[in-house]
Amino acid sequence: YALCMEKLGVHPADSLYIGDGGSNELGGAKAFGMTTVITIRVIKDLWPEKIGMRRRDADHEIDTWDDLFGLP
Repeated sequence: YALCMEKLGVHPADSLYIGDGGSNELGGAKAFGMTTVITIRVIKDLWPEKIGMRRRDADHEIDTWDDLFGLP
């Protein structure tokens, strides 16, 4: 994450990380200071039992990309 932020010239607090949490990437992004968003579009049908655990590292949750526009 540090290399990406450096190359983009962006501060982590001004960044948004979106993922399904499958590789613990949300926890890493959150620890780095990024705002995190879990997308449940795919996992809600395949592994609904995993959503609760993955939500712990998410600041927000979306189902579709359109939901991004409703985030605070």
